[in-house]
Amino acid sequence: MSLAQTSESNLSEDEYLRGEIVSDIKHEYLNGQIYAMAGASRNHDIIAGNILTQLKEHLKKNNSPCDAFSSDMKVRVSGYDTAYFYP
Repeated sequence: MSLAQTSESNLSEDEYLRGEIVSDIKHEYLNGQIYAMAGASRNHDIIAGNILTQLKEHLKKNNSPCDAFSSDMKVRVSGYDTAYFYP
């Protein structure tokens, strides 16, 4: 079951995180509100994969301590009360 199918209109951060574990689709979270993520097209996935590969190679070549992740990595964003996005 998707979080978007629940009757909750203002989920706590903990409810959101627990719900994402069992949800069949990804959701972004902004200050208690959840937003179902649309699936990516084949072309989008190819382009994103190519960009990720190039970025990882660049970081490795320059001995960067940073790492790059795909859109499946959920990120908690500061600057909001509570927000999680899939960049």
